Amino acid sequence: MLKSLSESASAVTVILAILSLTSTFESFTNAPLIFRLLITGILALLVASTVADRFGTWAKADPELPGFGRETLPTSIKRLEASTVLLILIYLILIGAAWFQTDRYALIVIESRTGDTATLHLKAPSRPVGKMTVPLPGPGSDCDWHSMAEPDSLRLTARTVDWDTPIRKLNVLDFAWPQEIDIECRPSTSLSGRVLVDSGAVEIFVGNERWWWRFWIFILGGLIWSFAMWRLYSSSR
Repeated sequence: MLKSLSESASAVTVILAILSLTSTFESFTNAPLIFRLLITGILALLVASTVADRFGTWAKADPELPGFGRETLPTSIKRLEASTVLLILIYLILIGAAWFQTDRYALIVIESRTGDTATLHLKAPSRPVGKMTVPLPGPGSDCDWHSMAEPDSLRLTARTVDWDTPIRKLNVLDFAWPQEIDIECRPSTSLSGRVLVDSGAVEIFVGNERWWWRFWIFILGGLIWSFAMWRLYSSSR
């Protein structure tokens, strides 16, 4: 009976934790990217240290009743295989969640140059950016922009300001996925390091920066998954 009550209490605790996470999801997504990835990594470690052990214990065959000639049955191969598949699915979800945050919750900035033309491509995050400012070169340059989104509902609200100053600015309002914008300037000049947003929770990835984040997510996720598999097979013996 005590065991049943303990299991019921654990189930209630898990449900309450899930509800708590659901209610604070918006606060979580508004946190800085490094914090969100750290929480995801901690969750992956908890899975490795607790869930993997539970799966390993479940994979063990129930011991035979004591008696003459009785032997302990070997580990259930089917349960061990099922546990391995479940752990793979769990870690694919966790790695996918971290991967997703470097895509939909980040502003992607890609700069390219062709001849005397510099092009800055900006891909909006899922979280709307209330105001994005891109400083442009001085009056001696010719800059133009155009939206990459075709439907009218995705049209950008953008305008160039400070025409009379050495540094003009392009202000873009309510920039949100799937909106994209291309800014072209002649003569060619660097623009990628000048993008400003009004939200500190929006990460800005310039060039290959997102690739490096994803590389380390994959490497660290693979290491934690390997640790979980070690815990699974160790606890199933």
